[in-house]
Amino acid sequence: MDNSRFRTAPDLSDYKIPFALNRQALTDWLRALSIKRDYNSGKEVFCLLQAFTRIEIDPQQHLAYLQEIDTCLEDLVGQLEKSYLDAGFPLGMDERAHVDIVTFAYTMLAENYSLSGHRSIERLDAPELAFYLALRAAGRALLHMSQVYMQPYEGFWLFCYRIYSLAEKAGFLDVKIKSGEFKGKTVHAAFKHILTFQ
Repeated sequence: MDNSRFRTAPDLSDYKIPFALNRQALTDWLRALSIKRDYNSGKEVFCLLQAFTRIEIDPQQHLAYLQEIDTCLEDLVGQLEKSYLDAGFPLGMDERAHVDIVTFAYTMLAENYSLSGHRSIERLDAPELAFYLALRAAGRALLHMSQVYMQPYEGFWLFCYRIYSLAEKAGFLDVKIKSGEFKGKTVHAAFKHILTFQ
């Protein structure tokens, strides 16, 4: 077993979404989690994101949910990473649990963005934002793995290259996002950012 490679996220298929699937219920649920800002909050976000990969959600609604979760996750990660950024090595159990849950949450966020992008292509919607955000989330997972001197989990690079390949074949690799916070960004730029980080 290679101890320098990050482990893959566990499959928690028995998790049930703890709220009605609508924007207000999600907002209320995330607000309650943001008050705690602890390991269990991170685990709840990870489990929710994993559950989202198993259900059918309208791609635009899915993307909106993910962007709201992303914002909450950034705040939560800011709290959790304090326990391991300045920790000595080897990491203690609590520090390791925190970096695991942060990485697992970003991994599931990336997978959800990618899934939303795939569904957007099927409906002929513009998928570039979803795939850009998938690579951005994957890059944040890579950052946290690297902060504890671990190689990416098995399949990480395959995931990133699949998005790149799909974007290239579908013709939106260099299509700029048209509006919002990421206006002017491209899937190609996000992919290069991950490669240069390595």
